[in-house]
Amino acid sequence: MVNSTLTSTPQVSLGVATLKMIGSLLLILGLIGLIYYLLRRFAPQNLLKPSGNEDLKIISTLPCGPKKSLLLVQFLNKKLLIGITENNITCLSEVNLDHEGKQDFSKILGEEKKHTSS
Repeated sequence: MVNSTLTSTPQVSLGVATLKMIGSLLLILGLIGLIYYLLRRFAPQNLLKPSGNEDLKIISTLPCGPKKSLLLVQFLNKKLLIGITENNITCLSEVNLDHEGKQDFSKILGEEKKHTSS
């Protein structure tokens, strides 16, 4: 007769197996979180973002109130002063760079105020 203790495989309780499975799951989730953190922290900014259009640039932004702002945008050879509200986007002024040269945001805003007050 063969001794039954020699041929049987060791039995692992259900509780220990559950703890091992939960521990493995937590380890994998921790590694995923660590990789995500390292990518966000140390990866170049343009790696995770799609490449943008080089012809369109936001030069300056001026908040004017809750959900209201002015943007100075350069598109090709033009600068556009754009007013943005919660429900509307309006082109307030357009300056052709070929004739005007360099202007700053306050100068364009002052010119637009003169045009609207007249």
